[in-house]
Amino acid sequence: MKSFFVFRNFITILFPLLCLDVNLQAQTHAGHPHLAKHQMILLGEAELIASHIVYKAPHNFQILMSLNLPPAVYELYRSERLNHPQDLMIFKLDPIDLATIRQQTQLIGSLIRQTETENVVLFENVILEQADFKILYFDELPLSLE
Repeated sequence: MKSFFVFRNFITILFPLLCLDVNLQAQTHAGHPHLAKHQMILLGEAELIASHIVYKAPHNFQILMSLNLPPAVYELYRSERLNHPQDLMIFKLDPIDLATIRQQTQLIGSLIRQTETENVVLFENVILEQADFKILYFDELPLSLE
């Protein structure tokens, strides 16, 4: 049954993002500020996938990555998913310029459970070393999203 919900989440959240025209011309944004906090939807259990929530600049980056959370954070993630299957699990990155995410040696953020009415911070200051995250897909979408 859990596999069905993971698959349903993939279909309803990630698949439309993956179907975007990947032939869009990426633009460089000289002087355009990208430093911001970024939310990533977390999917999966054994293999954890994070998908950046695409919006207008500075959130105009489509990113998929695999994560290896620290053991205590991972157990909390699994428990919260089990106890609150209707809620979204979010990894909220501390301020970062997503254009540089592939060069980062460390990512820091918070584990959040998003309900219909609030964001519940479950674990702050989650530190992922470079070996704990792998960029699976990266695309900068045009500034026309502004």
